[in-house]
Amino acid sequence: MPFLDVTLPRTTPDIRRALISNLTDAAAQAGLERDIFRVLIREYDPGDAGTAGVVWNGDGMPVLHLILYCPRQPRSRKKSLIENLSRAFSATVGQPDWWPIIHILEYPYDNLGIHGRISWEAHPELKSRKFYYDLPDD
Repeated sequence: MPFLDVTLPRTTPDIRRALISNLTDAAAQAGLERDIFRVLIREYDPGDAGTAGVVWNGDGMPVLHLILYCPRQPRSRKKSLIENLSRAFSATVGQPDWWPIIHILEYPYDNLGIHGRISWEAHPELKSRKFYYDLPDD
């Protein structure tokens, strides 16, 4: 169950809706399953974030962060996810120089709870999906 956690400065409802749609499209284009992909938008005000010990006051580059929680992915898909999500984010917020930091946090299905149970107990079809520790170097 891939989950994208997005942090950016406060924006408009239209941009939030567009981010959810466009980031989902970008993830699906990179090979993640659209039907189970989730997005959460977290916003902050000027003065609530900073870089290098300096508070962001609304001028210059803000703190932009995407965390993608997902099962282990091949390196080629990670590359595609980073490229697609970055482009979709910058284009959607209308700031071509705003490039988010993207962290991809991978987990085995044993580390995922759904409906109050371990994922594969709630959805037995997931038991056959491996964490893929043996990924090819692609």
